[in-house]
Amino acid sequence: MTAPMRLLRPETELPFRFEVGQEVSFHEMRARIVDRLRSAMGREYYQVEVLGEAYGRPHRTVLADHIEPAARDVAMRAQVAVTLAERMYKNIKAMESLLGHPIADHIGFDEFEHQLHEVKQAADHLWSAA
Repeated sequence: MTAPMRLLRPETELPFRFEVGQEVSFHEMRARIVDRLRSAMGREYYQVEVLGEAYGRPHRTVLADHIEPAARDVAMRAQVAVTLAERMYKNIKAMESLLGHPIADHIGFDEFEHQLHEVKQAADHLWSAA
């Protein structure tokens, strides 16, 4: 009699926190992600190239917990989100004019318009700070 075979756990592809080429910061230094890997335990390690003063070590391996997105990257993503939301707003307004029916009244668009304005101001502030 043979022993029963153990079932292997299915491998799932988890997304990484940061993309290759993304600008990040760690320990008050700016860097660019060069490569990334995940350990068997699921910890993310990133090979980074330090931008600016590298203190003799321009290439380093950094644990994901010590990395944050660079302010400029966050600002750019916020600008993209605002642009997409504005396009959606314009498309709904165009649909209203084509249909001759006020769609915005039925989907709480006044609140959306207010939130879009707030997000746009925050994105502009982030961009000026980066």
